[in-house]
Amino acid sequence: MLNSRPSEKGMKHLNWYTTLPVLLDMLKRKRLVLLDPVSWEDKNDSEILLEYKRRKRVQKLFALCFSYGDETIHPWKTFADGVSGCCIEFDPGKLITLLKATPGVRCGKVKYKKLKDLLNFA
Repeated sequence: MLNSRPSEKGMKHLNWYTTLPVLLDMLKRKRLVLLDPVSWEDKNDSEILLEYKRRKRVQKLFALCFSYGDETIHPWKTFADGVSGCCIEFDPGKLITLLKATPGVRCGKVKYKKLKDLLNFA
């Protein structure tokens, strides 16, 4: 999940949080590995994507999460916890262009809702 407009104000890079073994594997293979949301520690995001998969009747669904705002503790704790945690910066224009040119891959910005905004959601 990432922002699909590289020219959006303030987006100079996309951050991906992971661990050193995953980074080394990525560099060796020269590939990003998308993950099955079932394996995610954040069950809120996982359940939302699994519900999307069910409603759209999608056979397989894999994802990666990037951030482009100020750094917070959440991505570090969720995706890069421990002594081998690392943050990889990507050029948004190049990465988004590459992803959009890849068949079967979709990218876009996730808009998180506050719980109070969901109370009236049908």
